[in-house]
Amino acid sequence: MARKKGKESFGKPIKTRALVSAETFKYCTGLSEDDIEHLKSLGCNYDLSDQFVQGVPHPFWDEKISQIELLNYPSIYREASNIDYIKIKVMMASKEVANSIKEYDNGDWPEATHYIHSSQLEEKDLASKATRRLEASTLLGDMDKDRKQEIALLIDKKSYKNKSENALSIVMDTLVNTKTDEFIRLATKSKEEVTMEALVSEVIISGVLVKKGHTIKWGESTLGTTSSEVITYLNLPENSELKITILAEIQSK
Repeated sequence: MARKKGKESFGKPIKTRALVSAETFKYCTGLSEDDIEHLKSLGCNYDLSDQFVQGVPHPFWDEKISQIELLNYPSIYREASNIDYIKIKVMMASKEVANSIKEYDNGDWPEATHYIHSSQLEEKDLASKATRRLEASTLLGDMDKDRKQEIALLIDKKSYKNKSENALSIVMDTLVNTKTDEFIRLATKSKEEVTMEALVSEVIISGVLVKKGHTIKWGESTLGTTSSEVITYLNLPENSELKITILAEIQSK
């Protein structure tokens, strides 16, 4: 673990521990049930439950042994040590410690004064991203041109209907590598669902429907506040003529 450098590096070390969440009223330990079972198998007998009771000190989280000192210089924590492993998990759940220098630089941890450097975590992250990109590439290989155009429209918020096959391929390769999770989310939805979402997005982009604040409108009529609400509205039997009119307007543009 290392401290931020420069003007944002303060003189005194910071002491922290697993704090109680204002939302869940539980200790933010960062430990999963699997983590706790693993520690027990290694002979760790501390009470690692995350239950908070007002006015009653926790037998572990409120004791000095669980306290973490964030120093002004790099500190070494070893996962082979039960206490160090617990403290690493607590730090990873803390707002004061970014999970990596990359995440700190990206602004993911605005309250962080320190960051964790772990080659093992970085390797896992890279491996996970590579696996996700491979999954996205496989999904892309099974797509026809229409589905590619719809997904590109939903992610980039602009139409690719007039793009050549080669130009569209470049766009899709970029999305697979830079918007991997969003691409997979859309690519694993049903064709009908994606087509309808793309339709709503297209009619807004083309100006056929107008988004005003949180509402999507056709003239003075409110169709919904989200794409899914508009889709539900247009799919109602009594709104079939309106749906045909909207589709005709898109085709005319």
